[in-house]
Amino acid sequence: MQVITSSAELEHILSTAPRTRAFVPTMGALHDGHLSLVTLAARNAAQTVVSIFVNPKQFAPHEDYATYPRPLSEDLEKLKKLAVDIVFTPGLQEMYPPNFQTAIVNASLTHELCGKVRPQHFSGVLTVMLKFLLLIQPQVLVLGKKDYQQLVIVTRMIADLRLPLSVLAGETQRDAAGLALSSRLAYLNDAERGAAHGIYPALCAARQAYAAGERRAAALMHACAVELQKTTALQTEYLELRTRDTLAPITTTRVPPASVLLVAVRVGRTRLIDNIELGV
Repeated sequence: MQVITSSAELEHILSTAPRTRAFVPTMGALHDGHLSLVTLAARNAAQTVVSIFVNPKQFAPHEDYATYPRPLSEDLEKLKKLAVDIVFTPGLQEMYPPNFQTAIVNASLTHELCGKVRPQHFSGVLTVMLKFLLLIQPQVLVLGKKDYQQLVIVTRMIADLRLPLSVLAGETQRDAAGLALSSRLAYLNDAERGAAHGIYPALCAARQAYAAGERRAAALMHACAVELQKTTALQTEYLELRTRDTLAPITTTRVPPASVLLVAVRVGRTRLIDNIELGV
């Protein structure tokens, strides 16, 4: 496994290895969710590249960029145990040199769902993602379903710009009680983590209602909302049903066959997101 910090060095090494390449972008603080994506990448390409870069452009000034966990040594030890060929760990000026002025924007979804409270977030995601894709030139990009809005927006960018690669979506990894793994779980104390365990059962209540034949959008959302309200420490920021491929709002009374229920909650000072696909 090679650890590289320079774009020029990375380009040189990649130019000498014209193999099927899979790319897994991360901000580090790696957990089993990230590692499952790396494993998925290795199964689908001859060469696996992982990036570790905490991207300032997807944080608002009041958010946790300065305190976001950066356990690089521990992350590299975890990756050494997997089939990783290259880890790219660029510095800030390597990605955003002085006088950097360009931003990539999704005109439709930037201000939806998470974008309502994080209006610059997805522009920052798309900008850094496009830089990585142009630099690494993978044939396969591996993203997780836990960040469902990010998955849809990045996939849309790739289709719109006709970038020559495919996207593989890895399933959300959860702890034994169903809580979606996230680097921000490190912010939670024991009581807050216990409260956060109420998120997944609430989503499952909607899935169970769907499996039992319920197709009314309002009833499915109500089933989830009732369960969320049982945990008073959870403050729901949004709870929405959307179409899976486009995240378009569902305006019909009955949900279409391919839908996703998305939720964002706050537990103490920590914001967590999760989702569950319906009709799978």
